[in-house]
Amino acid sequence: CADGSEPPASALTSAVGPIPGLAVLWGAMPPPASDGAPMCFSYPVLPSSVDPSFIKVTFNTGETESPPDISIAPNDEFNERSCLVFFMDMGNRVVPDGTNDCSSKAGRPTDCAYYPVQMEITGDLMLVGPGNK
Repeated sequence: CADGSEPPASALTSAVGPIPGLAVLWGAMPPPASDGAPMCFSYPVLPSSVDPSFIKVTFNTGETESPPDISIAPNDEFNERSCLVFFMDMGNRVVPDGTNDCSSKAGRPTDCAYYPVQMEITGDLMLVGPGNK
């Protein structure tokens, strides 16, 4: 705090320690070649309410998927503690050019561009707002 006092515990709900390599992870370990994406909120996330199944990613192919895992790390700075990071295969490196969209193909094609078009919260993820509400 600016006045040197300790912040209330409710302000540290999604805090992680500054120990390198320490991570809090819900779900399975991320696949070795997975992509990471942050999802940030206006208030800190209540860690006990985090569940990977609460996130739904929709791809340009129309398929939907929940990430196999989600974490509050590596967000260890105070201004990042309202962010979750989830890990999954979120596309390939084919650049969409208007003629190579995968929207008519299923699965994870390699000959056309596939990528997320929407990410949404589908469960009861809880945030800690002013007055612990």
